[in-house]
Amino acid sequence: MLVASCMALAQPSAMQEAQSCAPGSPLPHFVLMSIDGHALHTSSLIGHPSVLSFWATWCAPCLKDMRVLDAAAGRFSRQNLAILGMIVDQPHPETVRLDIARGGAHYAQYLVPNDVEEAFDVQRGLPLTVFVDSRGVVHAMVRGPLTAAQLDSEILSILPRSPKRKR
Repeated sequence: MLVASCMALAQPSAMQEAQSCAPGSPLPHFVLMSIDGHALHTSSLIGHPSVLSFWATWCAPCLKDMRVLDAAAGRFSRQNLAILGMIVDQPHPETVRLDIARGGAHYAQYLVPNDVEEAFDVQRGLPLTVFVDSRGVVHAMVRGPLTAAQLDSEILSILPRSPKRKR
């Protein structure tokens, strides 16, 4: 599993231009900057099926989703899956750390700027979970809490399929 080392802060202008994101479209290019100064470019997710979980510290269902996502990270740890927490409010870093601990998330967390929120139409509701295949194409966007079965089904749909063996 691809895992970033720490929470992050987004650059003020993370996307070159506001792009809309929908199933079937390529994941827009944006850059998130870690607290330690490490950049994460969405282009670095190519080759990794990815789950982007948009959440806020005030969103109780989002915190519940963290446990479901964290369990999935364990189940799919050998499939090169990247799970990224995408924090849409701008709380104090200590507040974020407490919520992440409360939610039980052990996957990477990033603070996202307004233009990224707009591209994913986050204002329509949280939690929002975006599933991206290894080619960087958005496969699905799910609003609302996820069950483990629903999450597993969506993850399986973005994992590369093994070639069938000839008999």
